[in-house]
Amino acid sequence: QVDKEMHRFIARIELFKGLEDYYDDIAKLMTIKQYKAGVTIFRHGEVHDGFYNIVSGVLTKIIDFVTTSENISDIQGFSSSSAGAGSHIPVTNRFNLPLEVGELTENSTVGAFTAVSRDSKAEFTCVTKVSCVVLFIEKHNFQKLASYASPLRDKINAQLRLHREAMQKNDVSQNFK
Repeated sequence: QVDKEMHRFIARIELFKGLEDYYDDIAKLMTIKQYKAGVTIFRHGEVHDGFYNIVSGVLTKIIDFVTTSENISDIQGFSSSSAGAGSHIPVTNRFNLPLEVGELTENSTVGAFTAVSRDSKAEFTCVTKVSCVVLFIEKHNFQKLASYASPLRDKINAQLRLHREAMQKNDVSQNFK
């Protein structure tokens, strides 16, 4: 039996609620990571390396670029011959600093889609705002867990469907502006 303290942490994670039969398995796969303030956990556009749950601290979400499906050489101000469909356009705030779009706080999670997608990419860069403690499951272990814990896989797939629908609605609404 794995430490009951770890079970309490796992029980607080929304994704794992109702999966009590798998808590020992989840606990065995989790590692605790500590980060100082100002550390980049992962970068926008990189393939996720696993699943993260913030135990304490605050992580800043930063958008580094937007990806366009249009040929940006046709857009005023972009005359680069390397600019084309699927190009990344750098994004900064009005002070030419990274564009902060939100925060992840205690009990927030990120990286759940890595369990069902080989190449799930980060939608933002994640930097520690203050010292943080996170529970982490490596991608291959999280995928293995989802393969035999069907309730977990079902929850992740439901979240992924909702995420895709929201993204599609956002794309459609952007077309009408």
